[in-house]
Amino acid sequence: MSSYHLKHNFGPQVARTDHDDAQQDACKEEYEPEASEQPHHWRTRPPLLPPRVATLVSTVSGATRLSLEITALFWEAVFETISDSTSSGRWLGSTAFHEAKLLMEAAARMLSPLSSLNPRIVARIVGSSTALGYSIVNRSLAATESLVEGGFTLYTRAVNVGLHAAGEYVRLIDAIFGSTDTSRVLASFMHMCRKEALENNPEIRALVKEHGLVSFVSQVLKTVVAWICLQVVTHGRAQPYRLELVYTNMRSSSVLCPRKYDFPRKPLLFNLARFISVASSAYGQSFMQVIGLDDGPYLRRPHHGRRPVYEHPNHFSFSQHTGIPLSDLLFSSYVSPIIRRRLVYRNPSIHALVHYIAVDHATRSVVLACRGTLGISDLFIDMICEYENVNLPGPHERATGKHTEFRVHSGMWHSAMLLADTKSEVFKEVAEALRLYPEYGLVITGHSLGGGVASLLTLLWSQPLFGHDSSAQLGIPGCLAGTARHFATSEIFGLVAPRPIHCFSFGSPCSTNAPLSYYCRGLVTSVVNTDDFVSFLSIGACMDILNISAVLSHERGVAEKVVRGFFRSSSPVSDVDDWHLSLIKTLRASMDSEKLYPPGDVFILASPGDDELPVGLFYCPDVAERFTELRFTRNMIVHHLPSTYERRLSALVHESVL
Repeated sequence: MSSYHLKHNFGPQVARTDHDDAQQDACKEEYEPEASEQPHHWRTRPPLLPPRVATLVSTVSGATRLSLEITALFWEAVFETISDSTSSGRWLGSTAFHEAKLLMEAAARMLSPLSSLNPRIVARIVGSSTALGYSIVNRSLAATESLVEGGFTLYTRAVNVGLHAAGEYVRLIDAIFGSTDTSRVLASFMHMCRKEALENNPEIRALVKEHGLVSFVSQVLKTVVAWICLQVVTHGRAQPYRLELVYTNMRSSSVLCPRKYDFPRKPLLFNLARFISVASSAYGQSFMQVIGLDDGPYLRRPHHGRRPVYEHPNHFSFSQHTGIPLSDLLFSSYVSPIIRRRLVYRNPSIHALVHYIAVDHATRSVVLACRGTLGISDLFIDMICEYENVNLPGPHERATGKHTEFRVHSGMWHSAMLLADTKSEVFKEVAEALRLYPEYGLVITGHSLGGGVASLLTLLWSQPLFGHDSSAQLGIPGCLAGTARHFATSEIFGLVAPRPIHCFSFGSPCSTNAPLSYYCRGLVTSVVNTDDFVSFLSIGACMDILNISAVLSHERGVAEKVVRGFFRSSSPVSDVDDWHLSLIKTLRASMDSEKLYPPGDVFILASPGDDELPVGLFYCPDVAERFTELRFTRNMIVHHLPSTYERRLSALVHESVL
């Protein structure tokens, strides 16, 4: 369990006014782990290989990568020298030939017998001849230089790509088998799988011991196929869940209009469409081109901001896709000197998510966008997926009780803590931006992993406010003490407070347990595409598959019967009998593992068909009912792409305007 205390040695990281100091003197506190708290458990685990072997692998890997970097620098210097020599040789040759041309013209004027008769004719003939010769020689030298430089450039790039690929391959070996954080994460993940599947589940352990690991894995695969068939056959009949209509092309709800305490002060559909574009842009230019969000060639506009921003190509793609001027892009992960350097020597490690900080004048907010899973470090954060008990910082205790504990996704929680750290560049830039724009609030957004981390970061940086409105907002349960919850930035980290704060999470992963998900209502807005599998995926959901595998293993032939009946039937969806319904209800009775859920107010983009644009936005009042089991569909991966979210939300906005 994680426990935290308030340490009274906080000093602000940016310039403050006297008024701010007077208001916040009593709150100069830093949210830090207690000294007695043990580091995150995966950091204390040994790597995959024995420690001495892992240390040797890391040492050899580091030396190899360093030598590859030095070799790359050496060959780059050699090729640059040769290229400069070629250019210098051409310049010297051109200069010498030009001087020879002048001498030849002078000599021709003096020695030619025609010079006494008509000097102009002589000068014209000599000039034309020497100019033609000069042009031929000059173009020959230029062509030779271009060929030489082109060959050297191609060779240089091939050598650099080869050396870089070799360095990345060595770094990957170090990440898996060396004495690194990533290797410890892998070891911790394997230990967690063994513990959850075998040590904590005597029935599965007995089955593995009786039939062998290979046979049990085969049974699990058959169970997954049978479960998919049952879900398709009983779709909409076995376990209905309640959704509340928010918007369709035929009618809309008053929820679309901003209420008194809503932030940003724009209609719901506008906010969703606005911030999904920001969350998508966080993936960068290359990935946006892959998923079909490329806006064409990016125009390099001059920067006129308060300080220069490194002009990385991802900055231009972010600016062009979101419509936020480049001058309002305050900071990003690509501003870091480590990213800018041509020589990059990095050890495999778990680091903060890629992020962007900008000012959005359209919504009067400072926006922090977190990127989803794209790099190796992001994948390892996903793999730190065990549940962790946490106590919320100070202001939340008054709303939840001093000893209330919640459960969160461990990797996302610690990733949020990295961003929330008062010494991080993210905190400094956000705090400074809020001071520069006193009328603006804070919006944190992200897609997939970025949305989960953004939700927990918003929770860390916020404090609840209690108004006197009805608790029946959207007709949902969960408001405490009969009052409606509203949130503002908290002074506990040193942010300017109170400012409006909100999180928009798209493709929201399972990051909180049900009580914490309900507590985040009013603070976090999660949007889930129809069958996005990420919003159903947690350890508990995976353990449920193992549990129903154990049930079906005692009922021999049942899984095979379900699969055969599904594929032999001409219309399996309409041919549902009581046996299918009884079977799926029996299996669901064994799916009682603890699960995590998307946080906050969860909205679902529902469509009548798998490949059609949505005709409705629905509110989910009970996440524990809607996201209780893994759902397998043919579009469960496509529905998770940020491009799918962006196109569907844009279509809804377009329909609402018409």
